[in-house]
Amino acid sequence: MNRGVRYLLTWFVLFLFHSFSAQEIDSLKRVLRDAKNDSVKVVTCLFISEVCDPPEIKGYADLAIKLCDKNLRTLKKGSVLHSFYTENLSSALNNVGFYEQGKGNFKAAKDLYLQSMEVSKSINFTDGIAYSLSNIGSIYNTTGDMANALDYYHRSLKIRLPADVEGKAICLHNIAGIHLALDELDKAADYSNKSLTLWKELKNKAGIAYSYAHLGQILSRKNEISKSKEAYLKSLNFADESGDLYSIANANNGFGRLLIKAKEYDEAMTCFKRALHIDSIINYKQGIAATFCFMGEVMLKEGKLQEAKKYSEMSFELQNEIGNKETMGLNCDNLKEIYAKLGDYKKAYEMQTFSRQLSDSINSEKNKKASLYNSFRYSFEKKAVQDSLKMVEDKQGLMLKMKQKQKGIYALIIGLSIIAILLVLIYNRLRIISRQKEVVEKAQKEVEEQKELADMRRIAAEEQKQIALDSVEELKEAQKELYGAKVEADKANRIKSEFLANMSHEIRTPLNAVLGFSELLKGKTTGEKYERYLDGVLKAGKSLLSLINDILDLSKIEAGEVEIKKTNVDLRMLIDELYQIFSQVSSEKKINFKITIEPDHVPVNVITDELRLRQILFNLIGNAIKFTNEGSVTLAIKLTPNVSAGNKVNVWFNIIDTGIGIPLSQQFFIFEPFKQQEGQNTGKYGGTGLGLAITKRLVQLMDGNISVSSAAGVGSVFTVFLPGVEVGKPQEDKKLPRQDLYSVFDGQIVLIAEDIEANREVMEAFLSEYDLNLLFASNGQEALDLMEITTPDIVLMDLMMPVMDGNTAILRIRADERFRDVVIIAVTSAVLQSKETLARELCDDYLTKPLQKDKLLRSMAKALLNRSSLPRESVNDHSFFELEMKLKNNLKKELFNKWNEIRHLKSIDDITLFSLELKEFAVTNNSVELERYAERLHSFADNFEVEKMNLLFDRFEAIIEH
Repeated sequence: MNRGVRYLLTWFVLFLFHSFSAQEIDSLKRVLRDAKNDSVKVVTCLFISEVCDPPEIKGYADLAIKLCDKNLRTLKKGSVLHSFYTENLSSALNNVGFYEQGKGNFKAAKDLYLQSMEVSKSINFTDGIAYSLSNIGSIYNTTGDMANALDYYHRSLKIRLPADVEGKAICLHNIAGIHLALDELDKAADYSNKSLTLWKELKNKAGIAYSYAHLGQILSRKNEISKSKEAYLKSLNFADESGDLYSIANANNGFGRLLIKAKEYDEAMTCFKRALHIDSIINYKQGIAATFCFMGEVMLKEGKLQEAKKYSEMSFELQNEIGNKETMGLNCDNLKEIYAKLGDYKKAYEMQTFSRQLSDSINSEKNKKASLYNSFRYSFEKKAVQDSLKMVEDKQGLMLKMKQKQKGIYALIIGLSIIAILLVLIYNRLRIISRQKEVVEKAQKEVEEQKELADMRRIAAEEQKQIALDSVEELKEAQKELYGAKVEADKANRIKSEFLANMSHEIRTPLNAVLGFSELLKGKTTGEKYERYLDGVLKAGKSLLSLINDILDLSKIEAGEVEIKKTNVDLRMLIDELYQIFSQVSSEKKINFKITIEPDHVPVNVITDELRLRQILFNLIGNAIKFTNEGSVTLAIKLTPNVSAGNKVNVWFNIIDTGIGIPLSQQFFIFEPFKQQEGQNTGKYGGTGLGLAITKRLVQLMDGNISVSSAAGVGSVFTVFLPGVEVGKPQEDKKLPRQDLYSVFDGQIVLIAEDIEANREVMEAFLSEYDLNLLFASNGQEALDLMEITTPDIVLMDLMMPVMDGNTAILRIRADERFRDVVIIAVTSAVLQSKETLARELCDDYLTKPLQKDKLLRSMAKALLNRSSLPRESVNDHSFFELEMKLKNNLKKELFNKWNEIRHLKSIDDITLFSLELKEFAVTNNSVELERYAERLHSFADNFEVEKMNLLFDRFEAIIEH
């Protein structure tokens, strides 16, 4: 049993019911007197303070505090004993807080709970922090501040450890009680059912009884009498089995009120008498007063006025003594009716006047509480709406008109010829690099042989010194050769990377013009023959682009340039997109394509790299359809909880087809680059043998694995397994209507910075039919010069340009406050991650060549809509700021080690706790900039904006070193 539940039972059972005998408490006091060890004294003091009468609580808890303080002054921080006394100090402060709360000194109690929480934070004692938050919530609940009570209960629930099932059950039960008091019955039922599930898991019968009593009260308010009776009977059974007097009295009282509603007055009186008997035993005056009130109501409904008067007056006296306004109002109504029926109209009038004053007072308090609660709820709902707007994805296709711009077909053929020549050059260059690699490997092998020879000579040196000296000299020469070979290998890798980057730019740039002009000419030529020519150009160009992308993807993976960027991904939206793409292709081949996901009730939002996951599934589904001539292709997705982590799932993707299959002997080679199934009809099926190789490497980068099960002629099953994928927040599926995209273009100024004239013409043709004013620049410097004359709304910036490149121009634009609201969309043919990181961070979007008109217009429209509706918040805003040297040193001393521990895994939960501690440090040291940094880090973590969270978290080191 953890400390949270022990305190709960102490508060409701030990303090109210005095379940420990005087002899047992005296025995504990003798143990305290005879104890020689401070640790024994502390534990005994705490236990006595939890079981003794309220007047003695403070004395024993104060003694425990003094003993803990004395030992903590001498113990080394981080030791086992230091942690022991710190945890018990937190518990003792909570006990004194209970004492003050029981006396009605709520401010003193809250200060003690806050002090206890600070002590727990000093050793990262999560259980103590959660319990102190729950105690503060109970104070707000008692004083009627429902908004703050809910806030603290939810904070306590959020940081409780997975093993703290009892603590979670208590928080859920308290939250349910608040929603019930606010008459939010659906929410109250939801939280009551959640707490009931946990109590059943723990087999805690008293807790089960309380939850069933809650559900009975909720169902009664909904006028579901039979279901309410069933819930109260279960509550009574579990309360009787537990022996918990308070839960027995509570269940009988609630059942009695339900029976009044059902007009079963005799059974109601039986329940109230049982409740009165138990309340009298435990001297629970509030319960006695309420029971007398309900008994009076029963007698009144049965017409027994004298007995009704007796019970109601007894209830009124007790209620007046303890100040229970809610039940007192019902009692006043009963007495008014009783006095009127007995002919005592003076007293009836007095009761009516008193009831009206009491009702006004209660309504005033309720209105005030309701206002606070509505304000609290509105702020949360507003935040939820803003968060959902950030994750909107536009998935509706656009029907775009094309403007006629005739170009000669011979120019296109010449362009394709140039591309073919470039492809041959690439192939020759790759052969040269491959030969260089063979030379390096041969040199390394020779160096290894030389090393072995040197080892043999060292052994022979024991007999012949001169031979040993010669072998040492030879070993040095071999090491020099090895170092030279390593330098050559590094140089070859650098040449390869630079070659890939340059070739990507050189190929994609003319290919952008070829595909762009072809797309513009489609449907504008005269004659069926020329349309076929254009179809051939587009098909060949796209095939060439696919081949280039596969080669560059494989090269980027081998060069370590591929980085997995995790975001919040809705799997249902992703599979819907895949279905739209492949359903038409499968329909043309007359095969059945379907997608299943199980179980259908689990969360389908996960934190992963959406781009790479889409690429993996696209390759595998495309292969399955390509090699299936009849039958079906199925994508089956399965999610199961990850038992080693609370908020993670294991995800399986099975791609099942009834195609030609793969022989067992060929299954070992299909994942290798440029390898295809032996005997495969290349003319019929095409392909380069790169798709599965890229897929396997991407799966491995995502910490997963891929396997295949197949046989010739019976189809194949490819399985992708991703373990321990973090669950994300569900997002509202909103689509942007087509008319909104058209209407957003309203005379905006668009600056196109591109050094290639053909590419400028393509973008001009794409945009000229819309209400946009176009400006052109051939390099970054010209773009900046134009922006000094007029401020554009959108800048389309190529990254690789002469005079001044796009990255430099983007940095200067973002550094100028005048251009803060300008939308920047990067357009590039770069393929290596080092070339694009800065642009992705500073730009509103990032597009790669060859450009597609549809993607360009989507990007511009979404950027304009987002900029008009949401404030721009960059990771770089206020990321660097100057702190005083003393503050830097204190910050580094207190939090740098913790930052260093969690920077490798970057768990969202760890970063959330870190941001809270950092904010607390900033508030304590009056650092506004540091507090703002902590709040933004917490916001990114809380909203699952993983990429921004990681970038901002990494800046912490620069803040303390800057």
